[in-house]
Formats: sequence, C-alpha cells, structure tokens
Amino acid sequence: SFSQDGAWSISMTESQAKGKVPYRAFAYTQFCNGKPYSDCWAGMDKVSFSFSFMVEQMDMIGAYVKLLFWTDAGNIIGLLPPQHPKGSGQFRLITFMNDDYPNSWSGEATLQDGVWYQVQVDFRPATQGVTVSLDGAKVADGSIPVNMLGASNGPQIGIYSFDFGGGSWPSTVKMSLRGACVGTLTCSETPVITPTPMTPAPTQAPTMPPTMLPTMAPTLAPMTAAPTTAAPTTQMPVTTQAPPQTTMSPSDFVPVDGGVGRACRGDHPTDNSHTYYVAYTVVTGLSSMDECKAKCRAEARCKGIEYSSGRCEVW
Repeated sequence: SFSQDGAWSISMTESQAKGKVPYRAFAYTQFCNGKPYSDCWAGMDKVSFSFSFMVEQMDMIGAYVKLLFWTDAGNIIGLLPPQHPKGSGQFRLITFMNDDYPNSWSGEATLQDGVWYQVQVDFRPATQGVTVSLDGAKVADGSIPVNMLGASNGPQIGIYSFDFGGGSWPSTVKMSLRGACVGTLTCSETPVITPTPMTPAPTQAPTMPPTMLPTMAPTLAPMTAAPTTAAPTTQMPVTTQAPPQTTMSPSDFVPVDGGVGRACRGDHPTDNSHTYYVAYTVVTGLSSMDECKAKCRAEARCKGIEYSSGRCEVW
C-alpha cells in the first residue's frame, strides 16, 4: 500500500508479502519527462541520482528486497535482513547482486532499522557503469546491461521482495523515500551547488516562451509509481527547499520578443548547449512562472529563464 505523509511510503503486510517470490510495490522513474534519455543525457559523462530512504521493521523479516534496479537483470541496490539465509546476523545494504536470491554481490554496508540514509547513484551512460555511495562513502562500482540513452524510464525504485523463508513477520514492514533528485550535480535535500566535470555535447531542448533570468541546482526527478499489486498508480513526491528571496521584484523580469520563442542562447542564436542552464521538473509540476523566477533569484549567476508547462530552465 502507498501513503503520502511528507515522504513516499510503501507498507507491506504479512498477508501481502510473506512467502511471496516475488512481491512487487515499486515505481518507475522518469528522468526525461517520458522522452528517451538521449534527449537529456547525450554527451554527459556522468548523471547522478540521489534519494534518502528509511525502513521500519525490515530487520525482523527474512525476505530479500531489491530497492533499486533497472530491469530484472540490472540489479543495483538490495536490502538483506539478518533473518535471510545469507543474512549472517546483519542488516545490510548490498550492491550489484548476481541473482534474486541473492547468492553473491559486489559491495555492502551495514544498516540500522529506523534510520534515514542518503544514497547517491552515479550513472555513466557511455560505459553502462554505475557507482553507489551511502552517506557520502562509496560502496561499490559495477555495471548493468542497460542501454541508458535508449531508455525512456527507469531505474525502478521501491520494494521488490523475495521471501524464501526464514524469520517472522511483523504486522507491517515499511519503506519511506524522500528527496529524490537527478542531475549532473551531487544532490541533497539542501542542494549543494557543486558542478561535476563533464564533456557535454549540445542538445536541442523543447521550445519555450522566455522571460528574463538561477543556475546549477539539481533537476528533481519525477517518479511514476507502477506497483504490480492492487495499489493504484501514484507519483513520488520530491522534497524541495524554498529558495531564499532577494530584493528583486517580478518587474525585474522583462519578457523577450513578447514572450515568444527563446530568450537565452550561448555564443550564437542556435547555441543551446545544456551546459548553460539547469532544468527544473518537479513531480507535481511547477505551479507558476513565479516559482521559476524565484529559482533564478536564488542563484547569483542567473541571467534569464525560460518556462513552459511546468518546466523551468534557469540560464
């Protein structure tokens, strides 16, 4: 079952998941608004996806849970409780599992039930490489058999559990997720403005009506939940920080060319390299152009904005 209480939470009961191989309650991420990732990631050496998670009473069960994966073969992060036959009395985050038992994996870190953890996953589209970090410390490097630039959704995030027996089952096991963020920057619940070096190639973004102009903050990742249980499709809320206000007023933004076409460019009229701007897309959509203006005001390097249909580009 799904609930929204500030974080995006998934609860699974004994009747739903005990003894099930598998039990599914996860969401499909969309990092490029449903378009092929090549439209947003082309030329990028690395794209970072981060989120926070916490589990409650998961250390009491024997079921192995895949937390993050990209297709069934693209295992990235799993949770292995102490009651699992491979648990060895520890609750662990494991990475790059070779199967769904799992029999082996390439990295691990010890967890505590009821504690929030910050995860960062760095995707390298050109090599299919993936790096997983937990609370700022690298856990492991690996790769997944996924054509990242050809995908239009994924990876999947949530609960994908395999209970092969072992351990009791409490009344409810819960996973909570918050602060989902994707971009070429290191994301956090309070965004850190620290660009990641890369060698991007110019891309053509959709046409947007312009206004005048924040820069280099992370793009927030929409999540379309698609549980294969009876739960309805929903969306994962994203934790955002209200940008600090300055003395600028809405009148400081002057429409260019009557608000038609594009206002922002690089060295020449067709220079639309994505290195010049940061695109904001929130799960629920930006409610107004004023929010886009506020993001610009919060960034000292901002020169202008382009806004259309809930997408805000800060140049």
